[in-house]
Amino acid sequence: MGQRVDACETVRREARGWCAFLVPAGGFAGPEDTANGIAYYRPGLEIEIRYVGGREPEVATTVRCLADDGRSYRSALLDCLYVAWVRLFWSERHAASPRLSW
Repeated sequence: MGQRVDACETVRREARGWCAFLVPAGGFAGPEDTANGIAYYRPGLEIEIRYVGGREPEVATTVRCLADDGRSYRSALLDCLYVAWVRLFWSERHAASPRLSW
């Protein structure tokens, strides 16, 4: 029989390559292994890439703003932040065109 793949370990391995730019370009420390993936840290900010199992498994990326004591006070999934940014950018650029509004 085939060998069973550890999804969390696959995410850790692949995310290290995808996010390698965070350390030199973004000033992040890491990566640090978490229970289901990896995390990168810098003062006031944490980025976690993790495997979410269940009936509809996925890879999720969470961006957290951290208070001075290290506790999270704001967080969002990266795809939600991207959608919000696109909507803001789109609405600012195309405000004069009613046909292109959301």
